[in-house]
Amino acid sequence: MGYTTATDNLNLNIKIETNSFAAAVVTVEDFPTATLISGSQSYYGYYRGVWIKYTGLTPASLHNLGLHPGDELQFSKKTVAKFAKDILPNFENKEYITVTGSDDLKAILPPDAHFLLKLDYRENNILCITQVQYGDTKYEVNHNYAENNKRDIEQELAVQEQINTYFSKYQHNQ
Repeated sequence: MGYTTATDNLNLNIKIETNSFAAAVVTVEDFPTATLISGSQSYYGYYRGVWIKYTGLTPASLHNLGLHPGDELQFSKKTVAKFAKDILPNFENKEYITVTGSDDLKAILPPDAHFLLKLDYRENNILCITQVQYGDTKYEVNHNYAENNKRDIEQELAVQEQINTYFSKYQHNQ
């Protein structure tokens, strides 16, 4: 039986859909898992007597990104900001990955948080009043959340936990 060889690019499409709850569904699309053979260095295929070695994405590159063909990942309002800031840039900077919907996702994210620490001395104690500023609006850290606020809850919790290690007698509104 004779056969020929060819090469072709293998690309990955990632689709991001946002909803009104500031959450996102991320889908790995159009990846021909049924016809691929995974080798140690490349993906391969066989179609009508032609062996195809795919260039571009490799099994190792997908593994390093933590992606699997056909995956559907869901991010809640609490975790979508972390995905957008820590993981999404890795996808967007890869040559053989196309991301759609990232602009819509970025539009629902809170602006960058800037933390303000005000120190005061009262009754032989040093107090730390912690605020967070998003754009022109200031809030007390980890308090008074509203559904329409674009705030990074996870980041505020992490800052509050760090502050509490140094200022253990912190009380709300002091």
